Amino acid sequence: VRSLQLHLAKLRRELKAWSNDEASMAKLPGSPDDYRVARQNVALRLENCWRHQTFLSGETGAPVPGLKLDGMRVGSLPAFTGDIDFSHVQQLSLQNMQLSDDVGYFLKAFKRLDRLQLDANRITRLPEVLSHMPALRHLSLHNNALNLNAQTVQKLAYMESLQSLDLSDNPLGDTPDVS
Repeated sequence: VRSLQLHLAKLRRELKAWSNDEASMAKLPGSPDDYRVARQNVALRLENCWRHQTFLSGETGAPVPGLKLDGMRVGSLPAFTGDIDFSHVQQLSLQNMQLSDDVGYFLKAFKRLDRLQLDANRITRLPEVLSHMPALRHLSLHNNALNLNAQTVQKLAYMESLQSLDLSDNPLGDTPDVS
């Protein structure tokens, strides 16, 4: 119990620092107050998720541990330190958040995702962390700015557990071998 209390306190400290990071919010277009409110909302959702209190509908319709932050405009998501763990989460939806390539730092805390939706963002390259998610079966990167090169195509080829991959509406370049 003490260990969980310490981890929760650390999570709260990291979320508070991220929520109140005036310097990073000042660089974003629009009002810093709007970003602060959005970040506080996301921080609350993340804490609830960490506490195993958030669920999404799974493939069979049964609830599974998940988190949906679609449409939340927060700039960059928090980059948690190594011992902040969301490995119980099976589904994560981060659609239409204007996220960029640094989303990979956030995703490192979600090691056992089954489904990841990153549609309608500003991602230009495949986050490296995805190749370290052995349970990932469904990945959607629809409508980003994703360019594939030989290295990226190779990463996708090694993601053997993938059953569905949506790269539609991306400039791509090289096409992945899906055989």
